[in-house]
Amino acid sequence: MWFENIKTLPVNPAIEEAILSSMLIKNSLYFQSYLKSDDFSVWFYKSVFEAFEWIVKLWKGVDVLSLVDKLWGYFDELVTIQTAVVTTQNFQEHCEIIKELANKRRLIVWLQSVFTKAYWEDKITDLLWDVQKVVMKIDTNADNNKLFTDVLVDTIDNLDKEDAILSPTYYHKLDWYIGWMKKWQLMIVAWRPWMGKTNFALNLIDNIAKNTKVMMFSLEMRNQEIIYRILSKKASIPYSK
Repeated sequence: MWFENIKTLPVNPAIEEAILSSMLIKNSLYFQSYLKSDDFSVWFYKSVFEAFEWIVKLWKGVDVLSLVDKLWGYFDELVTIQTAVVTTQNFQEHCEIIKELANKRRLIVWLQSVFTKAYWEDKITDLLWDVQKVVMKIDTNADNNKLFTDVLVDTIDNLDKEDAILSPTYYHKLDWYIGWMKKWQLMIVAWRPWMGKTNFALNLIDNIAKNTKVMMFSLEMRNQEIIYRILSKKASIPYSK
């Protein structure tokens, strides 16, 4: 079979086959899959998906014969894939499962590299930064896998909910530009060293904490240093003193 070198990682070859089968039954499902070839664990299924993708981008229909021509063979294997399912009803659920498994495999592989570095790296901050980069690489945002109409309906449904808007920052121009802070947003403040990024972040936290609970993570400052800065602000005493 085509299932080699994948025993130790979370995979589901049967669902991967079902996805390709559904796409052969209904070519337009490709545009609803939101999958990449790297999301497939079986190399043959990955090759089939890449061939399917190549043909679709030429605005041509895809069937077993066109895939055989692109892959230079594998007629029997492609016929087996085509007859794997009789309905496309569960296509979206299958895509979500494969995307989830692919992200888990990526996380395992990347974290293994971090574990290896842990035996050689001198600074824990370097390792923590590597872990942070690994987490940021994993695409777990479900909104990216939805159609525009679905997102629009969800947005309208959330307009009247209390948690739709988190809090104003009380920086009036900033609030005007971003429309207040929201729970699902990630905002990054970046500038040159010693330009006041930390003080600005602490001011934001202090303002937002008037309406809700706030948690702060820092990879460069200790807890006490953060508290010193907050006390300095509250007491109106320069931090240097």
